[in-house]
Order: sequence, then structure tokens, then C-alpha cells
Amino acid sequence: MKRGGDAREVARRLNGEVVTIARVVVDPRFRGMGLARRLVEELQRRLGTKVRLVERGNGKGTIEVDFFSYDDLERLMGLIRR
Repeated sequence: MKRGGDAREVARRLNGEVVTIARVVVDPRFRGMGLARRLVEELQRRLGTKVRLVERGNGKGTIEVDFFSYDDLERLMGLIRR
């Protein structure tokens, strides 16, 4: 990413590339097996940032990945696309 570039242009480009990265459905039969915890731990290890799994009920939820700058977001996007 170019340093000192137009921040709005960078944001526009990144927003155009970002799609829903992941949704998770944890079947209630598997919740007690720690699958969600293992998924979060593996993603945190691979991405090198904080990851949260937010359950919304009925076995559905979202995965949230923290980023701290547009450079960091691009790094994460590169890792996810591998």
C-alpha cells in the first residue's frame, strides 16, 4: 500500500474488496466439544491478531477479526486468501 495516499481512496478500495469473510454455524450437538474455541485459537495463531466468535443463538453467529490499520487489514486479507 502506498504511504501518504488519499485515505478515502484507500478506504473505498478496501471496502470494495471486503466481503463477509466467515459465518459460523455450530450445531448444538458439537458445542460441548470445544470446536468453536479451537477454531478461534487456530485463527488467532494463523492471523496473529485477536479473533472472536459471537454466537447469536440457534447455533449461528459471526467471526470477528481485529485489525489496527489499513496495512494490517491488507495483511489479513492476504492471509485469508491463501
